[in-house]
Amino acid sequence: MLGNLLKNEGDRPGARAAYERAIASGLGSRAPEAARDLGVTLLDAGDTVGAAEAFRYAIDSRHASSGTARASRRSLDSG
Repeated sequence: MLGNLLKNEGDRPGARAAYERAIASGLGSRAPEAARDLGVTLLDAGDTVGAAEAFRYAIDSRHASSGTARASRRSLDSG
């Protein structure tokens, strides 16, 4: 996924934009995965509110990748 490549290159704003485009596309597994990855990126940047929203989107999708988002959301809720 482009967002992951950009994040690994240190381009967090570019990664965020790529994740948001993938989420907006609504494509099958891509949107929930992008939401999860966006949540992690936002959490790393200290944006706990934005991260929680992204994780919620991934969880609500009920896609297989939502397990990671669910665990991350629980840690935000308990922290």
